[in-house]
Amino acid sequence: MKSLAISLLLTSLAWAGGSSGTLSTYTTTWNGLTRTYGVYVPNKLPANPPLVFVLHPTVPNSTPSTPPPYFNDGPWEKSAVQNQFIVVFPLSTFNTRASSWYWDSFFLDFSFPVLPDDAGFLRSLVQNLTLQYNADPTRIFFTGMSSGAFMTHMMGATSSDLIAAVVAVEGQIEAEPPNATFVLPTLVAPVSVLDLQGDADTTVPYCGGPKTLWNEKLVIASLDQTADYWLESNGCNTEGLPQLCTNGMPTPDVQGLDVAGCNGGTEVEVVRRDGVGHVYGGVPIVNQSASFMLTHPKQ
Repeated sequence: MKSLAISLLLTSLAWAGGSSGTLSTYTTTWNGLTRTYGVYVPNKLPANPPLVFVLHPTVPNSTPSTPPPYFNDGPWEKSAVQNQFIVVFPLSTFNTRASSWYWDSFFLDFSFPVLPDDAGFLRSLVQNLTLQYNADPTRIFFTGMSSGAFMTHMMGATSSDLIAAVVAVEGQIEAEPPNATFVLPTLVAPVSVLDLQGDADTTVPYCGGPKTLWNEKLVIASLDQTADYWLESNGCNTEGLPQLCTNGMPTPDVQGLDVAGCNGGTEVEVVRRDGVGHVYGGVPIVNQSASFMLTHPKQ
Protein backbone atom coordinates (compact mmCIF):
# COMPACT_ATOMS: atom_id res chain seq x y z
CA MET A 1 0.00 0.00 0.00
CA LYS A 2 1.32 3.40 -0.94
CA SER A 3 1.15 5.95 1.83
CA LEU A 4 3.02 8.96 3.08
CA ALA A 5 2.01 9.19 6.70
CA ILE A 6 3.10 11.88 9.13
CA SER A 7 6.81 11.35 9.42
CA LEU A 8 8.63 10.39 12.60
CA LEU A 9 11.32 12.85 13.65
CA LEU A 10 14.49 10.92 14.45
CA THR A 11 17.23 13.48 14.91
CA SER A 12 17.77 17.21 14.91
CA LEU A 13 21.22 18.60 14.18
CA ALA A 14 22.74 22.04 13.66
CA TRP A 15 25.06 22.83 10.76
CA ALA A 16 28.70 23.08 11.77
CA GLY A 17 28.65 26.79 10.98
CA GLY A 18 26.76 27.36 14.24
CA SER A 19 23.07 27.93 14.73
CA SER A 20 22.47 28.65 11.05
CA GLY A 21 19.76 26.03 10.67
CA THR A 22 18.47 22.59 11.62
CA LEU A 23 18.82 19.24 9.86
CA SER A 24 16.04 16.86 10.84
CA THR A 25 15.69 13.22 9.82
CA TYR A 26 12.32 11.59 9.19
CA THR A 27 10.98 8.17 8.27
CA THR A 28 7.76 7.28 6.51
CA THR A 29 6.27 4.39 4.54
CA TRP A 30 5.82 4.28 0.79
CA ASN A 31 4.80 1.25 -1.27
CA GLY A 32 5.23 -0.90 1.83
CA LEU A 33 8.85 0.17 2.34
CA THR A 34 10.32 2.34 5.08
CA ARG A 35 11.75 5.50 3.58
CA THR A 36 14.09 8.06 5.12
CA TYR A 37 14.74 11.68 4.25
CA GLY A 38 16.39 14.70 5.82
CA VAL A 39 15.24 18.31 5.70
CA TYR A 40 17.63 21.19 6.38
CA VAL A 41 15.87 24.42 7.29
CA PRO A 42 17.96 27.60 7.64
CA ASN A 43 16.97 29.90 10.46
CA LYS A 44 16.42 32.81 8.08
CA LEU A 45 14.08 32.19 5.17
CA PRO A 46 11.67 34.19 3.00
CA ALA A 47 7.95 33.66 3.49
CA ASN A 48 7.84 31.26 0.53
CA PRO A 49 11.26 29.59 0.23
CA PRO A 50 12.48 27.44 -2.64
CA LEU A 51 12.83 23.68 -2.13
CA VAL A 52 15.94 21.88 -3.43
CA PHE A 53 15.98 18.06 -3.46
CA VAL A 54 19.47 16.49 -3.49
CA LEU A 55 19.71 12.83 -4.59
CA HIS A 56 22.72 10.74 -3.58
CA PRO A 57 24.72 8.45 -5.92
CA THR A 58 24.78 4.65 -5.77
CA VAL A 59 26.33 3.14 -2.66
CA PRO A 60 27.68 -0.29 -3.73
CA ASN A 61 28.80 -3.26 -1.60
CA SER A 62 26.55 -2.16 1.21
CA THR A 63 23.94 -3.64 3.56
CA PRO A 64 20.37 -2.71 4.52
CA SER A 65 21.61 -1.52 7.90
CA THR A 66 24.15 0.93 6.42
CA PRO A 67 22.15 3.59 4.54
CA PRO A 68 24.08 6.22 2.61
CA PRO A 69 24.91 9.51 4.30
CA TYR A 70 23.14 12.62 3.14
CA PHE A 71 24.93 13.65 -0.03
CA ASN A 72 27.27 16.65 0.30
CA ASP A 73 25.09 17.85 3.15
CA GLY A 74 27.58 20.38 4.51
CA PRO A 75 28.11 22.30 1.24
CA TRP A 76 24.40 22.15 0.43
CA GLU A 77 23.47 23.38 3.91
CA LYS A 78 25.89 26.28 3.54
CA SER A 79 24.39 27.14 0.14
CA ALA A 80 20.89 26.90 1.64
CA VAL A 81 21.85 29.44 4.31
CA GLN A 82 23.49 31.80 1.83
CA ASN A 83 20.69 31.58 -0.75
CA GLN A 84 17.76 31.09 1.64
CA PHE A 85 16.23 27.84 0.49
CA ILE A 86 15.26 24.55 2.16
CA VAL A 87 17.24 21.49 1.11
CA VAL A 88 15.82 17.95 1.20
CA PHE A 89 18.00 14.82 1.29
CA PRO A 90 15.91 11.73 0.39
CA LEU A 91 17.46 8.26 0.57
CA SER A 92 16.92 5.50 -1.98
CA THR A 93 16.22 1.87 -1.02
CA PHE A 94 18.55 -1.09 -0.62
CA ASN A 95 18.51 -3.59 -3.50
CA THR A 96 19.38 -7.08 -2.28
CA ARG A 97 20.14 -8.28 -5.82
CA ALA A 98 22.91 -5.74 -6.25
CA SER A 99 23.86 -5.23 -2.56
CA SER A 100 23.59 -1.51 -3.26
CA TRP A 101 21.54 1.55 -2.45
CA TYR A 102 20.37 3.17 -5.68
CA TRP A 103 17.39 4.80 -7.37
CA ASP A 104 14.57 3.23 -9.38
CA SER A 105 15.01 5.49 -12.42
CA PHE A 106 14.19 4.93 -16.13
CA PHE A 107 13.99 1.90 -16.80
CA LEU A 108 15.16 -0.11 -13.84
CA ASP A 109 11.96 -1.53 -12.34
CA PHE A 110 13.03 -5.00 -13.43
CA SER A 111 16.14 -4.88 -11.25
CA PHE A 112 14.35 -4.45 -7.90
CA PRO A 113 12.85 -7.47 -6.08
CA VAL A 114 10.38 -5.07 -4.44
CA LEU A 115 9.50 -1.99 -6.48
CA PRO A 116 10.26 1.14 -4.45
CA ASP A 117 8.39 3.50 -6.82
CA ASP A 118 10.90 6.27 -6.19
CA ALA A 119 9.17 8.62 -8.61
CA GLY A 120 5.95 8.31 -6.66
CA PHE A 121 7.71 8.65 -3.31
CA LEU A 122 9.62 11.76 -4.35
CA ARG A 123 6.57 13.36 -5.93
CA SER A 124 4.64 12.83 -2.69
CA LEU A 125 7.50 14.46 -0.78
CA VAL A 126 7.37 17.47 -3.10
CA GLN A 127 3.65 17.87 -2.59
CA ASN A 128 3.72 17.39 1.18
CA LEU A 129 6.81 19.46 1.92
CA THR A 130 5.63 22.30 -0.30
CA LEU A 131 2.54 22.56 1.89
CA GLN A 132 4.39 21.93 5.16
CA TYR A 133 6.95 24.68 4.59
CA ASN A 134 4.77 27.01 2.52
CA ALA A 135 7.38 26.71 -0.24
CA ASP A 136 7.21 28.64 -3.49
CA PRO A 137 5.58 26.23 -5.98
CA THR A 138 7.41 27.92 -8.86
CA ARG A 139 10.81 27.15 -7.31
CA ILE A 140 10.95 23.39 -6.73
CA PHE A 141 14.25 21.90 -7.91
CA PHE A 142 16.03 18.54 -8.16
CA THR A 143 19.69 17.67 -8.47
CA GLY A 144 21.73 14.49 -8.08
CA MET A 145 24.89 12.57 -8.86
CA SER A 146 25.26 9.25 -10.73
CA SER A 147 22.13 7.14 -10.10
CA GLY A 148 20.83 10.25 -8.34
CA ALA A 149 21.34 12.09 -11.62
CA PHE A 150 19.39 9.41 -13.52
CA MET A 151 16.62 9.84 -10.94
CA THR A 152 16.83 13.63 -11.24
CA HIS A 153 16.16 13.32 -14.98
CA MET A 154 13.23 11.01 -14.26
CA MET A 155 11.71 13.42 -11.76
CA GLY A 156 11.96 16.29 -14.21
CA ALA A 157 10.26 14.17 -16.85
CA THR A 158 7.51 12.64 -14.68
CA SER A 159 6.77 15.60 -12.41
CA SER A 160 7.28 18.47 -14.82
CA ASP A 161 4.07 20.04 -13.51
CA LEU A 162 5.77 20.52 -10.13
CA ILE A 163 9.48 20.92 -10.87
CA ALA A 164 11.00 24.07 -12.35
CA ALA A 165 14.57 22.95 -13.05
CA VAL A 166 16.92 20.00 -12.64
CA VAL A 167 20.70 19.61 -12.52
CA ALA A 168 22.16 16.17 -13.32
CA VAL A 169 25.83 15.38 -12.60
CA GLU A 170 27.34 12.28 -14.24
CA GLY A 171 24.03 10.66 -15.19
CA GLN A 172 21.92 10.37 -18.34
CA ILE A 173 18.19 10.35 -19.06
CA GLU A 174 17.85 6.55 -18.90
CA ALA A 175 19.36 3.08 -18.80
CA GLU A 176 17.54 0.02 -20.09
CA PRO A 177 18.06 -3.68 -20.78
CA PRO A 178 19.46 -4.59 -24.23
CA ASN A 179 16.85 -4.71 -27.01
CA ALA A 180 14.25 -2.93 -24.87
CA THR A 181 11.77 -0.57 -26.50
CA PHE A 182 10.76 1.75 -23.66
CA VAL A 183 9.34 5.18 -24.47
CA LEU A 184 10.13 8.26 -22.41
CA PRO A 185 7.16 10.34 -21.24
CA THR A 186 5.91 13.58 -22.74
CA LEU A 187 6.35 16.59 -20.49
CA VAL A 188 3.28 18.19 -18.97
CA ALA A 189 5.15 21.48 -18.55
CA PRO A 190 8.60 22.81 -19.55
CA VAL A 191 11.59 22.15 -17.28
CA SER A 192 15.00 23.85 -17.35
CA VAL A 193 17.93 21.42 -17.41
CA LEU A 194 21.64 21.62 -16.68
CA ASP A 195 23.61 18.43 -17.40
CA LEU A 196 27.23 18.23 -16.24
CA GLN A 197 29.06 15.23 -17.71
CA GLY A 198 32.72 14.26 -17.59
CA ASP A 199 34.23 13.06 -20.86
CA ALA A 200 36.52 10.69 -18.91
CA ASP A 201 33.66 9.02 -17.01
CA THR A 202 33.91 5.24 -17.49
CA THR A 203 31.01 4.43 -15.12
CA VAL A 204 28.40 6.48 -16.99
CA PRO A 205 30.06 7.05 -20.37
CA TYR A 206 29.67 10.44 -22.02
CA CYS A 207 28.50 8.79 -25.22
CA GLY A 208 26.59 5.94 -23.57
CA GLY A 209 26.49 2.36 -24.79
CA PRO A 210 26.49 -1.14 -23.25
CA LYS A 211 27.44 -1.21 -19.59
CA THR A 212 27.03 -3.41 -16.53
CA LEU A 213 25.65 -1.39 -13.64
CA TRP A 214 24.20 -2.72 -10.38
CA ASN A 215 25.03 -6.25 -11.60
CA GLU A 216 22.72 -5.73 -14.61
CA LYS A 217 23.54 -5.58 -18.31
CA LEU A 218 22.21 -2.26 -19.55
CA VAL A 219 22.41 0.18 -22.43
CA ILE A 220 23.12 3.72 -21.24
CA ALA A 221 21.74 6.69 -23.16
CA SER A 222 24.32 8.97 -24.73
CA LEU A 223 24.60 12.63 -23.87
CA ASP A 224 23.16 13.41 -27.34
CA GLN A 225 20.09 11.28 -26.57
CA THR A 226 19.73 12.96 -23.19
CA ALA A 227 20.06 16.46 -24.64
CA ASP A 228 17.75 15.66 -27.57
CA TYR A 229 15.01 14.50 -25.20
CA TRP A 230 15.06 17.75 -23.25
CA LEU A 231 15.49 20.00 -26.27
CA GLU A 232 12.55 18.40 -28.05
CA SER A 233 10.38 18.18 -24.94
CA ASN A 234 10.93 21.87 -24.15
CA GLY A 235 10.33 23.00 -27.73
CA CYS A 236 13.82 24.48 -28.09
CA ASN A 237 15.28 25.77 -31.34
CA THR A 238 17.84 23.12 -32.31
CA GLU A 239 18.96 24.63 -35.61
CA GLY A 240 22.72 24.52 -36.00
CA LEU A 241 23.42 22.68 -32.76
CA PRO A 242 26.54 20.44 -32.79
CA GLN A 243 26.59 16.73 -32.09
CA LEU A 244 28.11 16.03 -28.70
CA CYS A 245 29.34 12.59 -29.80
CA THR A 246 30.86 11.37 -33.06
CA ASN A 247 31.33 7.66 -33.75
CA GLY A 248 30.70 6.87 -30.10
CA MET A 249 33.31 9.33 -28.82
CA PRO A 250 33.08 12.92 -27.52
CA THR A 251 33.22 15.27 -30.50
CA PRO A 252 36.52 17.16 -30.46
CA ASP A 253 36.26 20.88 -29.64
CA VAL A 254 32.55 20.64 -28.76
CA GLN A 255 32.27 21.69 -25.14
CA GLY A 256 28.50 21.29 -24.84
CA LEU A 257 25.48 23.31 -25.81
CA ASP A 258 23.25 25.97 -24.32
CA VAL A 259 19.81 26.82 -25.67
CA ALA A 260 17.69 29.43 -23.90
CA GLY A 261 14.27 30.81 -24.81
CA CYS A 262 12.58 27.41 -24.94
CA ASN A 263 8.93 26.90 -23.99
CA GLY A 264 8.02 28.64 -20.76
CA GLY A 265 11.29 30.54 -20.77
CA THR A 266 13.24 27.37 -20.01
CA GLU A 267 16.88 26.65 -20.83
CA VAL A 268 18.71 23.43 -21.71
CA GLU A 269 22.45 23.49 -21.03
CA VAL A 270 24.99 20.67 -21.35
CA VAL A 271 28.51 21.15 -20.04
CA ARG A 272 31.38 18.85 -20.99
CA ARG A 273 33.72 18.43 -18.02
CA ASP A 274 37.11 18.03 -19.69
CA GLY A 275 39.13 15.12 -18.29
CA VAL A 276 36.69 14.53 -15.44
CA GLY A 277 35.66 11.02 -14.46
CA HIS A 278 32.81 9.77 -12.30
CA VAL A 279 33.19 12.36 -9.56
CA TYR A 280 30.98 15.11 -8.22
CA GLY A 281 33.21 18.10 -7.65
CA GLY A 282 32.23 19.39 -4.22
CA VAL A 283 31.57 23.03 -3.45
CA PRO A 284 32.06 24.40 -7.02
CA ILE A 285 29.41 22.00 -8.36
CA VAL A 286 27.07 22.79 -5.47
CA ASN A 287 27.42 26.51 -6.22
CA GLN A 288 27.01 26.04 -9.98
CA SER A 289 23.95 23.85 -9.47
CA ALA A 290 22.31 26.20 -6.98
CA SER A 291 22.93 29.21 -9.22
CA PHE A 292 21.33 27.52 -12.24
CA MET A 293 18.29 26.28 -10.37
CA LEU A 294 17.54 29.47 -8.47
CA THR A 295 17.67 31.54 -11.65
CA HIS A 296 15.22 29.24 -13.45
CA PRO A 297 11.85 29.41 -11.69
CA LYS A 298 8.77 28.00 -13.36
CA GLN A 299 6.97 30.67 -15.36
